[in-house]
Amino acid sequence: MRSPLIFSAAAAALVSVSSADVQVTTIFSVEVKNSWQHQTYDYSTEQLADPSKLESHLFRRQISSISAIQSLFSYQASVSFGTPKQTFAAIFDTGSFQLWVRSTLCTSSSCRGLPSFNATASSSFITRGQAAPRIAYVDGSSVAGIYGYETVSISSYTITNLLFVQANSTAGISDVDAILGLSLLPTSGFSMFFDQLVSQKLVNSSVFGYYIDETLNSGGFAFGGVDKARFSGNVSWIPLTNYDGRSAPSIYWSANMKSVSMDGIGTINLGNPGYSVVFDTGSSLTILPVELTDSLHSSLGFTKMSASQAGSFSDTLNLYTISCSSISTIPTIRLNFAGAEWVIKGDDMQFSMTTNQGVICVSSIAGGDLTGGTNIGIKGIVGNSLLRSVYSVWDYGGLRFGIATPIRAKGLSSIFSSSDIAESTSKSSDAWFARAVRWEVVVLACALVVGVLFA
Repeated sequence: MRSPLIFSAAAAALVSVSSADVQVTTIFSVEVKNSWQHQTYDYSTEQLADPSKLESHLFRRQISSISAIQSLFSYQASVSFGTPKQTFAAIFDTGSFQLWVRSTLCTSSSCRGLPSFNATASSSFITRGQAAPRIAYVDGSSVAGIYGYETVSISSYTITNLLFVQANSTAGISDVDAILGLSLLPTSGFSMFFDQLVSQKLVNSSVFGYYIDETLNSGGFAFGGVDKARFSGNVSWIPLTNYDGRSAPSIYWSANMKSVSMDGIGTINLGNPGYSVVFDTGSSLTILPVELTDSLHSSLGFTKMSASQAGSFSDTLNLYTISCSSISTIPTIRLNFAGAEWVIKGDDMQFSMTTNQGVICVSSIAGGDLTGGTNIGIKGIVGNSLLRSVYSVWDYGGLRFGIATPIRAKGLSSIFSSSDIAESTSKSSDAWFARAVRWEVVVLACALVVGVLFA
């Protein structure tokens, strides 16, 4: 039986506001809900090094059943496909650009009895007649499907003829209906829901904001601006890193982390240019290289979790635990980027987990060496376990990522605005499609180079 929490996900209504700085601002607000009580994500990055496989997810996800986990940092909202609408729970994922949904084409036991999109019941479906690349997972689970075009809606917003994948195989996956990608668009041959909102001027800017509230059970996106009720002070901007350290624009929301500081303890410097990390709303955990996480957690008083406690995670990740009575001793952690300091309070460095040995407190940062991504320089992934500690702002047009001090109280009245980001978006929105075409040329050129080097 599916968790009722999945069906509690809801998209908020259209909100129109005005300000002295921006004459008319349309902000598209979406509430997301914690989706499961007993499952979470971890990663394989086997195809990260191959730009020719950009049509599949930028990050390979697997779902692992770990009944002990209670705080999951995995969030979904409702997305509708077709005419009439067929509604599904989707992860809004800044770590990938594809849109896929489980479909009735899947007849295996992994899909039986689960919500599935029925193309034959939709008058707006258009077939493309082309198989999409298979999405493979390290535990043997996978997603495969067929491309098509469909009318896709979130709340009052509708995009017609949007390219998506009808999943006809979801081996080993039962609790994900759909994933809606929000990464940087790698090629002009594809379009995403958000870039269509921008290009069709359904929102005023190519920026969105994201938060997770204090309950950890819900959060939200503001597409086309930010929710000023959700942060205090100014937004600190972090420039995105280039692809593979060369001149090509990033295909990830990634930046170089220069050092990690622990108040009252010391600083771990990460060299030059630092560790390139990806900011990913589709990830539950934060994953950094083992050498760094071992040193960090040793300094903070954490110990490595045993294989019996970590379960299937022990094969791919190092998890760290600390006595729950010692949470108050965890100092403030500071992740240092060019132009910004990411402040993590001690309480945000851990979450509780119930095992057969009782309640334990686990670090929000796991250790894992993303060896599959070394050719493109990706060293780590910052997931929801740390994204909760900031209000994040994602600027497509300005190619930058912003963080601000969050206000995480539940039930706040939103104050939507794009005035704080109007300068960057007004300069960049007109160049949206020109940039997309330029990115395609550069990324495809990189793909050809890699093909020559590794043929």
